[in-house]
Amino acid sequence: MKRLVTAAFSIALSTNLFAQIAVPFLQIPPDARHSGMGNIGVATSTDASANFNNPAKLAFTDRNFGGNFTRFAWLKQLTNDMYATNLSGYYKLKSRQDAIGVYYRAFDIGAVYLTTPSGQPNGTYSSLDQVIGVNYSKKIIKNISLGIGLKYINSKIRGDNVIGGSANQTGQAMAGDIGLFGIAGRKDNFKLNYGIAFSNIGNKMNYGLQKFNLPSNVRFGLSPTLQIRKSKIMLGLEANKYFYGSPMSFSAGAEYSYNNYVFARAGYWNGNLPFANYFTLGLGGRIKKQVGIDLAYRIGEGMPYNKTVQLSFVFDFKSFDRDIIKTL
Repeated sequence: MKRLVTAAFSIALSTNLFAQIAVPFLQIPPDARHSGMGNIGVATSTDASANFNNPAKLAFTDRNFGGNFTRFAWLKQLTNDMYATNLSGYYKLKSRQDAIGVYYRAFDIGAVYLTTPSGQPNGTYSSLDQVIGVNYSKKIIKNISLGIGLKYINSKIRGDNVIGGSANQTGQAMAGDIGLFGIAGRKDNFKLNYGIAFSNIGNKMNYGLQKFNLPSNVRFGLSPTLQIRKSKIMLGLEANKYFYGSPMSFSAGAEYSYNNYVFARAGYWNGNLPFANYFTLGLGGRIKKQVGIDLAYRIGEGMPYNKTVQLSFVFDFKSFDRDIIKTL
């Protein structure tokens, strides 16, 4: 079973970083906005992707409710049936000092055809990883918030002729996230966001014969924003450290927006591993600043990140006013 799971994860992400870690897809940014900025997100401005990047950010949203939906192909150069899906949302509570978030994520590896050392067919393999979670965020003082989250992880493995028989294993785990977010140096046209988040802290995933660590990590970053009339430029620097033997990674990104209608993004991710370094580009647009789409494109050294495209549908409403929604 160890050989089976390790091989599947290597196929899915093509990097030794995740060779002994379960559900590695949890480290793939689920939304196109932050994917277009080199995967930064722990200290950027708030949207529904805070459920993944830093739950503490949810308390700072200026909207009442919002969400995003993303579905994209993975390793499209090799297969046409490997997909990642993300559905995420948030709601600002009446106190205006706290918010809740919910999300669902899935990664379907599709069908993998196994072979013997001599290249002969030797059965098939497939897996479906799913995560459902909830977050809560609250401002503890005017410019600082804390966030916590709980998630349930389910990983199903199916295969024929694996280790001399059939594989039908399901791994389950519970994990938590915790984050801090704050704003310093706030002025009329400038602010500096900062954040730190611990993610996927939980028990090992047990597939029956072998236990695997979750992709636990800590991220910390800074994100200054400068606004001149209707133009806004947000920058971001971030460091990311996994808990289990991988080197620290770094990322940098930028977002330009005009009147919160049109967005252009760029970034760079340095994973400090072969095939784990890549540039990113992104575009976005909004209708009445409330509904729109984001697009991200990765340019990497090779698989799995090269030529990966993500498209997200996003919405962020200030109220439940039906008249406003009808004008969109």
